[in-house]
Amino acid sequence: MGWLAARSRHRLLFDTARPVFKVTLIAGLMALLNACVQQDTVRDEGPIRSAESAAGQTILIAPGPPPADLAAPSDVIILERLRKRAEQRRLAAAKLRLDSGEPPQQDIWARLRAGYDLPVIMNNKVRRELQWYQNRPDYVQRVTDRARLYLAYIVHEAQRRKLPTELALLPVVESAYQPYARSPAGAMGIWQFIRTTGRRYGLKQSHWYDARRDIVESTRAAFDYLEKLHKEFNGDWLLAIAAYNSGEGNVGRAVARNRARGRKTDFWSLRLPAETRAYVPRLLAVAALFKNPQRYGLQLDAIEDDLYFQSVATLGQINLPKAAEMAGIGLNELLLLNPGFMRHVTDPSGPHRLQVPVESATRFSLALANLDREKRLNWSSHQVTKGESLRSIARNYGVTVQSIRTDNHLKGSLLKVGQQLRISGTRSGAKAFAGLSKEVRNGILRARRSTERRVHRVRRGESIWIISRRYKVSMNKLLRWNQLTKKSLLHPGQRIVIWGPGRVTAAGVKSAPRLAKSEQRPHFHTIRRGDNLWTLARHYRIQARDLARWNQLQDNAILQIGRKLRLYPEQSASRMAPLQA
Repeated sequence: MGWLAARSRHRLLFDTARPVFKVTLIAGLMALLNACVQQDTVRDEGPIRSAESAAGQTILIAPGPPPADLAAPSDVIILERLRKRAEQRRLAAAKLRLDSGEPPQQDIWARLRAGYDLPVIMNNKVRRELQWYQNRPDYVQRVTDRARLYLAYIVHEAQRRKLPTELALLPVVESAYQPYARSPAGAMGIWQFIRTTGRRYGLKQSHWYDARRDIVESTRAAFDYLEKLHKEFNGDWLLAIAAYNSGEGNVGRAVARNRARGRKTDFWSLRLPAETRAYVPRLLAVAALFKNPQRYGLQLDAIEDDLYFQSVATLGQINLPKAAEMAGIGLNELLLLNPGFMRHVTDPSGPHRLQVPVESATRFSLALANLDREKRLNWSSHQVTKGESLRSIARNYGVTVQSIRTDNHLKGSLLKVGQQLRISGTRSGAKAFAGLSKEVRNGILRARRSTERRVHRVRRGESIWIISRRYKVSMNKLLRWNQLTKKSLLHPGQRIVIWGPGRVTAAGVKSAPRLAKSEQRPHFHTIRRGDNLWTLARHYRIQARDLARWNQLQDNAILQIGRKLRLYPEQSASRMAPLQA
């Protein structure tokens, strides 16, 4: 993979160079190719580290900066820039303290270790996890580079709330400190909150903003949740941490089972899911690693004990590229400090604050105070064309229907062809977002897709299984979103909520994706005792006559146990008669 990446890069450089430099370029690129073939691809292994694995990549060292138009800045390059800037700030602060005669300031690692309060356990499970990190110093370096922006705030919060500071290392296990991490189950942010748990702990989730990825809000919610679990499990932190991973219900039932059988009820004695059995040892291993990195052959970069960012009130909605310019920082850094915002502008209903680097806070506050209200948002003009609706226009610009109504003083939804609409927060937004790093840009797009809510009206003959296939989501998710069970019967006209990406027609009406060709392939059912054409048709919500036709059977045929029947549910659903109650 490293060789292919190098080859693609060389081709781009060759094509964009002037002919007069081709000979020189070819010689230089051949030398670079030989060096790049020796590069190792960074890979991260393990079931919980999938988010970090996606960020692993081969880094090509080119003679000088690459052309600006080749790609968005690499996430590794951005982390390196932030690391160097933070190190310069730390050295400058140390020099000021030395010049003023003040004692040197401790770094965040010393504060972290001083607040350790979890039991020190070093068994085979912890050693195995510790060995994994010990063998991957590059991985640990990337995680600590990401944590540099947030770790001081989280450690200070843990100490303020008198919690074990090892809890500040949970994001290492949960997300590798990636603010845009998203699990297959839809958990978001460095603390990996799913949608329902996030709402339970006050994390707002809207078209504009997802507090599960907001560093300040998600940290508050995570500590609230952990404190609640700590009390629920009678002060046992290991059980509380296990419950954070698999839910208090799972851990509570495991404790009850052991208690009923007269067994021990500590974490190590419980029968829990495999992921949870590895989760707690992994946190203990990370805590041991960061307590004494030299013992395990690792070196941690110093991180100052002062907060990296400061919250500044924006007093209303503001354009994010404009805010980054006013604060004197890049848009990448602003979004890494404010990963909860998913559009070109902040949420019109709040929160009305942005996190900016401490040294930029005064400049940003003064710029806000002197900013005209009309310049807080950038505006675009859109001319309505035939077939467009408020909904389709809002979707194209990444804003809400209500914001277009408000900006244009509209009361209804009727539009005229040729009508001019004023749309806020879009000018230069696409261009600014195109320059984001891959991690930030993809994280924003994933979050936008995950917050898109669609409503499907049940048609005659449809079942949960058919709808799940149509929208390419799992049945379990569909049941959970709509508070249904597998035995629930659907009725024509019933509304079913689907979360995730869809498409919009010219008139702005959302519709399901078309069925892929693979979904037209037959499904098979193995006949069991008691099955007949009518019961199978009712179970799969298809026509009995279709089932007979697909398998060349008579309507009154007796089915042989063990035989496999072909089913094409998508072909039958649209013309099936309503089920009898």
